[in-house]
Amino acid sequence: MAASCYCKKSYLSACFYVTLTLLLLVTPHAASLEFNYQQFGDTGNDFNTSGDVQAVQGILQLTEYKPDSYGRVVYNKLLHLWDKSSGKVADFTTHFFFTINTPNKTYHGDGITFFLADPKFPDSKIDGSGIGLASREQLGTINYAKDFPFVAVE
Repeated sequence: MAASCYCKKSYLSACFYVTLTLLLLVTPHAASLEFNYQQFGDTGNDFNTSGDVQAVQGILQLTEYKPDSYGRVVYNKLLHLWDKSSGKVADFTTHFFFTINTPNKTYHGDGITFFLADPKFPDSKIDGSGIGLASREQLGTINYAKDFPFVAVE
């Protein structure tokens, strides 16, 4: 009787460890994406910039003091937002510190936008519209919003 009981415990123990191992191998693991930049100089390979962006004294100056100036800085590593097969979505937190300074009161900026878009999201010839993400011409194109969806917070 005692031997029979020992075999059952040993068998259950082995089944438990095999099941646990399989669950760990099959369960998708979250990939973490984290970055922190205290100052900017050469932005290296982490960012794509377009428009009037310049790194000046450790900060990114997004625009120039002129009408219709724009600057875009895009983190170029992919962030997996959702899993199509499971329907699971990512959650994330972001923090920004920025200063909007207008020494020349003639020209005022429209704001700053945080956006999420497909890596193929096109750069645009900005003409002072579209929160710095799309030109009047692009916004007037019937399929633009369908072909290049994005989410933005201004």
